[in-house]
Amino acid sequence: MSNSTKDRVFVSLQIILFFVFALNVNLGRFEIARVIELICFIFVFIGILLIISALFQLRKSIFPFPTPSKNASLITSGIFKYIRHPIYCGIVLLFLSIGVYYGSVYKILISFFIFGVLYLKSIHEEKLLLERFPEYLSYKNRTGRFFPNI
Repeated sequence: MSNSTKDRVFVSLQIILFFVFALNVNLGRFEIARVIELICFIFVFIGILLIISALFQLRKSIFPFPTPSKNASLITSGIFKYIRHPIYCGIVLLFLSIGVYYGSVYKILISFFIFGVLYLKSIHEEKLLLERFPEYLSYKNRTGRFFPNI
């Protein structure tokens, strides 16, 4: 499979899963405590902040496909100083938190599929970034994929 085909497959799967997540399928529901609702709300907010922060930093370099655009540069400051894939992290936090907030087994399950697709997409993307930016290896070694290295 060529890079451009892989790019389209990953982005297509991601979009399909976003739509599937929005469906109201009842595979089981559970009640959550008020404190868990509050924690979910906080994680939704954090997810949105991560996404917006990363999009703001990327500006003209933003591209939905894993293959870096021709005018892309390697960004290692701001939120990218701590997380290599803050948009993916934000998406996972957002979707998983919404699933837990609504006590939806279905939405939580789809969230894990979204995480799986984004994880595989990040592996593919990092391979391409290593080819394009030799300094990516040292950045990768000191920065967490989805969460900061502690």
